Amino acid sequence: MSWIFGYNGIITETIQKKFDKFDTLPEKKILNERLILLAGGNHKTLFYSDSKNWIVSGVGIIADDSQIRLMSRDDWDKSFANRLLPELEGHFLFIYWNDEEIIFQSDQAGLRTIYFYQTETGIFFSTKLKLLSSLLPKTELDFYTFGSRWKLFNQFSHDSIIKDVKKLPPAGIAQIKNNKLYLKQNKVSSVISTKSPADLLQVIEKHLKIIIPDELNLTLGLSGGLDSRFLFALMLKSKRDFLIHTFGSETDPDVLIAKRAAGVIRKNINFIQTSESISSDFLSKLLEYASVNELIEPVSSFQKLIVFENEYFRDKVIVDGALAEFARRQFLNRLLFKGKKLLMNKDSEGVISHLTLAKPEIFRKEYVLQMQEGIKQQLSDIFASHNNFIEYQPEQFLDQLIYDYRIPNYFGPEQSRLDEIVLSFMIFAQKNIFEICKHIPLQSKVNSRIFYNYLRENYPMLAKIPLIKGGISYQFGSSTIRSFIVTKLKKYFSNDFSSGARIIFLNGLKEYCYEILSEREIKNYPPYDSDKIIKIRDGFYEGNLKLANDLDWLLSFELFRKGLKID
Repeated sequence: MSWIFGYNGIITETIQKKFDKFDTLPEKKILNERLILLAGGNHKTLFYSDSKNWIVSGVGIIADDSQIRLMSRDDWDKSFANRLLPELEGHFLFIYWNDEEIIFQSDQAGLRTIYFYQTETGIFFSTKLKLLSSLLPKTELDFYTFGSRWKLFNQFSHDSIIKDVKKLPPAGIAQIKNNKLYLKQNKVSSVISTKSPADLLQVIEKHLKIIIPDELNLTLGLSGGLDSRFLFALMLKSKRDFLIHTFGSETDPDVLIAKRAAGVIRKNINFIQTSESISSDFLSKLLEYASVNELIEPVSSFQKLIVFENEYFRDKVIVDGALAEFARRQFLNRLLFKGKKLLMNKDSEGVISHLTLAKPEIFRKEYVLQMQEGIKQQLSDIFASHNNFIEYQPEQFLDQLIYDYRIPNYFGPEQSRLDEIVLSFMIFAQKNIFEICKHIPLQSKVNSRIFYNYLRENYPMLAKIPLIKGGISYQFGSSTIRSFIVTKLKKYFSNDFSSGARIIFLNGLKEYCYEILSEREIKNYPPYDSDKIIKIRDGFYEGNLKLANDLDWLLSFELFRKGLKID
């Protein structure tokens, strides 16, 4: 990411040495009587003003004369002068300061954030949790907060998972003044009437016509999934110039279907092949990935995500189709179908079982109890603040839950990581598009009707090609329930591609796993249940391939712990 690292307070010799030891060369450095501020990384996602004392890390999107464009430095300067930050789209962290105070603001969705650590003499701040954790006398995981991040679909709070560290929430404003930190949310409320699929198509088309710098090209990642195919059709219809890319191995079902879809349109597709080899360089990058992704995905996913370091993306702006599920009413359907009564009754304990993800039990009982208590409290707090919303509009409530908690806690860390190496924007994470999706009648959204209908009407040849979900194919036009059942059955009776790739990945790391998951290393971390960990490690490498998921997540946690030096 473009990054920011700083300190406000009494600058002692010890404080100064901490910054002198910083091993990354900043693009911008501010040093005055009470402020040290370093900023650097990807110059395409870093903007600043020497004369007006502001810095931005991230990507801004602004509407002007019915057009949408990526924000330039001049755009940021005007927005700062007019205090328009809450109205801007994109993902960014904005900082400005004077002799009296420092103000931090995050985007509405919370895709970018910043962390704070207060000492007796001042306050450190950084967009990188890893940087801040290195300053703590002892880095400890807050299991009460961490529980939902580890055991559920995503974390259901905006608190930091590291003790003594505070985090800026979505639409957040932080103020440092007189050596005190103040945090609050400044969400822009929207009063929106009922919307139609046509309203959604219109605003997405407008975003896909986004004006970008002349030296850059727009590129869409095309997979075998429905969402990228829908955006592909919309971009074709817009008649603008754009590229498409796909990546993976040559036998990856997503790659095969993406090539087929591009072929029927006679559109060239840029195929970037990922490597299955594991080098020492890859291992150091894997550790860095685990340190910054905050356990949103298992480390095996990095084998594909490393592709964004490819030269192809150096002069591109990536259109990211994530979160299109908002337009398909697809999020948290397991809870809606199987646990709706529990949801309506605001039964926190009952709802938990419908939000869990398959993760290994690797912690001792007392830490598990802390996580369970934290989860129940987080859900209870959410239910209390959305009382009537849940009762009368459960589907809208679940979408709001995703916007409020999944975007910042799941998509946020990866967006921050990507900002360091590429330029991208996520269409469906924009506040106005989310609000339109939320206010389209339910019957127009369910079973992906908007997407299916658009493809059938405008590009029927794309409607004849099957879709891919989790490495498994299913028929175009399938309902939500049918596609779920088909992919589940196919996965049960066959070795799906994604499972095979994970096994190959873990087998290639056997020596490394035994090294970092040795009995001595395990016993050095008190929360670990060493017996369970050894059973997972040895069981997989002795042939029980069903333990691949558990080992993948175990390895992820241990690399995250090592990267942040958690005790």
